[in-house]
Amino acid sequence: SVTTFGDVSCAAVAPATARTLLLNGQATDNDIATMMVKNKDHGNVTWSATFLAAQVVSFVANGDAAACFLVGCDSSQIVQYRTNGTTNDATLCVLGYKDIR
Repeated sequence: SVTTFGDVSCAAVAPATARTLLLNGQATDNDIATMMVKNKDHGNVTWSATFLAAQVVSFVANGDAAACFLVGCDSSQIVQYRTNGTTNDATLCVLGYKDIR
């Protein structure tokens, strides 16, 4: 689990023509778990209203955070995520995608 945005490639399960991914994300911790996922093109935004304005997904729960959501991607099929602590166990699963063909 990373506390600064790290890349996650979805290319193994989504074709280069996909521009929107349907993901399931989960972060688990003994304390508060927070996970944020964004399109890599949105730059290095921070944990603030700016972050939410950048069309990213953020979810928080006491011990376990999970959500299904849509996130954009480019032809590299890379999205980025971060959590609130290095002790989080984080998982991202691709459930589907929207193909531009």
